[in-house]
Amino acid sequence: MSVQAAAHVLAVDDDPSVRQMIVDYLGDNEMRVTAVASGREIADVMARETIDLLVLR
Repeated sequence: MSVQAAAHVLAVDDDPSVRQMIVDYLGDNEMRVTAVASGREIADVMARETIDLLVLR
């Protein structure tokens, strides 16, 4: 039996409270979440991490 890794989601929002709400919700649903505040940070994260889903708000 193989164990499937949690999906890694990159959440992008410039509003800290909205960003935290996204992190909390996805984390509560067993997803690994990386959150950034701007589009400029997307490339940095994607250069070092494998991302399964990108959430932009």
